[in-house]
Amino acid sequence: MTFILRSISTVFFIFAIIGCNPRKSVPMMDAPEMKTSESTPGKTARKRPTHPLKLFAEFDKCTRFKYCKALDYLNLYFSSGETENNYKLLTGVLSDKSPRIQAFALFRLFSFKDRPELVPFLTRTLEQSQDKTVLKLALSLLFLNGTRSATDYIIAHWEAYPKVLKMEVVWVIRKVASHLPMEFIQTLSASKLPALRALALEVGVHLSQNLDHLVTCVKARSSQSGFCALAMARFTDAGVPSRLAGLFAHFQELSKGEKRLLRAPPELIETLEKLAVQGRVSPKAAFELASTTLANRRLADKIRAQAAFYIGRIGGKDARIILERYRKDRRRRVGYAVRRAIYLLEKTPT
Repeated sequence: MTFILRSISTVFFIFAIIGCNPRKSVPMMDAPEMKTSESTPGKTARKRPTHPLKLFAEFDKCTRFKYCKALDYLNLYFSSGETENNYKLLTGVLSDKSPRIQAFALFRLFSFKDRPELVPFLTRTLEQSQDKTVLKLALSLLFLNGTRSATDYIIAHWEAYPKVLKMEVVWVIRKVASHLPMEFIQTLSASKLPALRALALEVGVHLSQNLDHLVTCVKARSSQSGFCALAMARFTDAGVPSRLAGLFAHFQELSKGEKRLLRAPPELIETLEKLAVQGRVSPKAAFELASTTLANRRLADKIRAQAAFYIGRIGGKDARIILERYRKDRRRRVGYAVRRAIYLLEKTPT
């Protein structure tokens, strides 16, 4: 009896304690949300810097291959800020000594590339900087600017630029070639760089609409033949596929009379693939041209290896059969390319 009375009193005691604790009130649906601040003793919350100059300073301290929060903040700032204010800030930091900050500013200035007042900032950067990335971006912007002052500056200083820098801006020259003076294009045709000579020839073909010049360039098997082969894929002329097929037939026939391996431009395979992707060459025709190239042991290793890789990318049962025939080709480079193509073919989901 005593045990039962003690148990009952204990239960009543527990309920009394629970009843003394007030329950937290549940806010109404339309009630404003209460702000709570939780702070750890001894630690102060780090505020996000809002001024771009502070962000640039933090961005310059970031290390490579690691996440940089300042870069995210800078991209957010210049994506949402006022246009004129952004332009003034970006042109202002071009005088900074940090190549990383200069490269970021130049990249962001691509949206202002048409402004004539941008030219003095770009020319000053080209004259003062030694960083490869900064020089590439500044010269690209100068080409894209398109004003007379920008073009005159490029022509006056072009010969002094290093070869690496000239190669970096080939794509820009191709993009704006129609706006450049013919005197400048003619200087490119006399350049020591094969890519620039091929570019000058490509511009001339665009003006004359005569693809025979590119075909002759490819047949010459010179240092610029590969660039000429790639240029053919950039022309929308309906005769490009037939001319490309004619080049494959030309090198097949020419290899029969050669005592050594015929060095045909391996870029022909890349051009063939581009035309196939564009739908200008049927998959069957592309497969036959690549297979014939791989089967011709009188051709050089590079073009046969490229053909093997392309056959592997085409895929299918027929591709596997063709590749298996040359798995142990006596030319080491070709055999490796074939085995690699088979490996990638097996890894590709069907």
